Amino acid sequence: MSKYSALDGAIMSAIKGGHMEFKVIANLPYVSKEANYLVTNVSAKPGWRFVDARLQALRKDGQIKFQRKSKTHAEGWIFVDAVKS
Repeated sequence: MSKYSALDGAIMSAIKGGHMEFKVIANLPYVSKEANYLVTNVSAKPGWRFVDARLQALRKDGQIKFQRKSKTHAEGWIFVDAVKS
């Protein structure tokens, strides 16, 4: 189990609701709580940096994708499976 598992779970829960912008995800209470835990116990960098790094790690792992705004879609983070439908 990774030290980032709780934060990853919180981020994935946030995205489950649909397209989510970074600032919305980072400011959700359950996401910021996990990020602040890492600030206290892992590194003194700002909590939003943990959220950003984990979003990128989840993207590189193929679980999520950032979708640009278009006529039919809002801009934000979505599950990769949502892109296929």
